[in-house]
Amino acid sequence: MLIILDSVAGVVPALSGLAPVFGFLGEPFVALLIATIVAMLVLGLKHGYKMEELEKIMTKSLEPTGLILLVTACGGVLRYMLQYSGLGDLTRHVRYAH
Repeated sequence: MLIILDSVAGVVPALSGLAPVFGFLGEPFVALLIATIVAMLVLGLKHGYKMEELEKIMTKSLEPTGLILLVTACGGVLRYMLQYSGLGDLTRHVRYAH
């Protein structure tokens, strides 16, 4: 809903005053973070979990995600290091020189 409101605020003149607020809240990262926190609280508390239990569940479920993000980010950084240092072009020329 936040992402949709951001799009609508950019088109509807009556919402132009709220466009900066919806622009921030409508960013995909921010909107998904807010949705995750609200879902965790609403659904978790509705099912009788205490805040300490929710914290343990969220921590346990996000551990594998952190490792995946770390590996993915390292791959991206390595790509840019090779690209900007010129080693990416060097290996391409060496491979075709044989």
